[in-house]
Amino acid sequence: MSARVAVGIGAGVVVVGGVAFLVWRGWRADEAGADVINDHSEEPARVAVAGDELTIGYVNGVPSNVTLRSIGDGKKLRTDAADKFNAMRAAASAAGVIFFVNSGFRSQAEQIYLHNGYVQKLPGFNMAARPGYSNHQGGISADIDTQGKGRESPTYKWLAVNARRFGFVNDVESEAWHWTYKPTAAALLT
Repeated sequence: MSARVAVGIGAGVVVVGGVAFLVWRGWRADEAGADVINDHSEEPARVAVAGDELTIGYVNGVPSNVTLRSIGDGKKLRTDAADKFNAMRAAASAAGVIFFVNSGFRSQAEQIYLHNGYVQKLPGFNMAARPGYSNHQGGISADIDTQGKGRESPTYKWLAVNARRFGFVNDVESEAWHWTYKPTAAALLT
């Protein structure tokens, strides 16, 4: 007989010293109802902006609520990543570098489609993480158009020097276009 496992995710807002924190709690219970995993993490709550969208994203295979915000070109990222991305894009524009976004947040259906095309080696499909495990599904990765020039494009060259100031890193070696919001990792690069 196989054991049944219940999985749950919850969120709430806690105010401490006038600062609001969004608190996530992930848990699993075994067949008898006992907690198997108890994972708590906190991040500052974000002020809602008109056009923000609450949806289901995935982080390490676990579904969770993600609030998305526009980064232009019809694409969205998680609100904190979007705010930094938009600031980065404005700085690039002020420096004369205009870039376009090919991909931002991806739904489970989009990731399944891209992963299946990659696995089947269909023309036009790049490497794609298995569904539930892409940083795009957590709302923290954007694919930025490098005009087919990869690391030789003006866009990539500007990002290579400046993206870390905004918390973004190029975390897939084979993809010059893939930039992920990882502020801790970016700070270590300075």
